[in-house]
Amino acid sequence: IILVLSCIPGRTNLCSNHSVSTPIDLPPSNSPHTRSTLASLDLEGYLSFDDVHNAAKDFGNRCHSPPLAILHPRSVSDISSVMKHILHLGSTSNLTVAARGHGHSLQGQALAHRGVVISMES
Repeated sequence: IILVLSCIPGRTNLCSNHSVSTPIDLPPSNSPHTRSTLASLDLEGYLSFDDVHNAAKDFGNRCHSPPLAILHPRSVSDISSVMKHILHLGSTSNLTVAARGHGHSLQGQALAHRGVVISMES
């Protein structure tokens, strides 16, 4: 099925994991406030905000969508803390979350456009 879809001319972007239209009154997820609140979390691991280029592409380099941050957890509590924080920010933050192993998704499922990618590499 994927082969058939990839051969259809003029198809929609299957790599898009974010909505096409965003309400104007919502703050973008990469606002300084969102970034600073994420950076203030007490984690055993760390959040990376600057070196996000590897988490911005899928395995086949078909999709590109840079995240706001990458969580490099050292424990399950790191993941829990970030998820609770994002839920606390509410839907107006527009933050998306994606778990990423080695980025072997075919259509960008491991990407989080302007959101948080949880690095699950071992």
